[in-house]
Amino acid sequence: MTAHPAVFSSEIISELLKLSQTRLDKGALVLDPFAGTGGIHKLCPPYKTVGVEIEEEWASQHERNICADSTQLSKVFKNQKFDAIVTSPPYGNRMSDQYQGDAKNSKRYTYRISLGRDLRDNNSAKFNWGNKYKALQEQVWNETFKVLKDGGYIFLNISNHIRAGKEEPVVEWHISTLLELGFYVDEIVSINTKRIKHGSNSNLRASSEKLAIFKKIT
Repeated sequence: MTAHPAVFSSEIISELLKLSQTRLDKGALVLDPFAGTGGIHKLCPPYKTVGVEIEEEWASQHERNICADSTQLSKVFKNQKFDAIVTSPPYGNRMSDQYQGDAKNSKRYTYRISLGRDLRDNNSAKFNWGNKYKALQEQVWNETFKVLKDGGYIFLNISNHIRAGKEEPVVEWHISTLLELGFYVDEIVSINTKRIKHGSNSNLRASSEKLAIFKKIT
């Protein structure tokens, strides 16, 4: 079984359940367009969950995952609308490095190492923070807007990261992009989670992750 290096933490799942209870009805249809191995399904019950994952090795690990390209959501779900999007997209950090290992067996966590091959071209986990990452993420956000019901919610788990000693504004970019698409911010909370404690910026990790909740303007 192919492991995934970035899954929903127990702290995030607990907060998602708490914050969604006042916004979603029991049995609400929830989509994760960056499903990985299917951590989203820990929200079932009380919700009906569907995961979309582009890499077959990860998608195949849960029966409610669909192996598909999230830049094509409106084609995959032609006649279906979701009550909520609950997701944690790649952060554009060093986990997206194309590092394949070295003779010293350096300890590194990357999507490429975990999968054991190159990622698909339309997998945003393939790209570090920058224009290619942003362009692909924006395509997915456009598609989520199309498959989300009017008045539906996005629950976004995201975090900034440190690159060359500088904090990259990943959270701020996602927020501004969703606002431009026609969402408004309902709530943003900070959640303390375990962070990777090794690597070139291990002493400069962002101290918390964000859970940002958006509502689709009707």
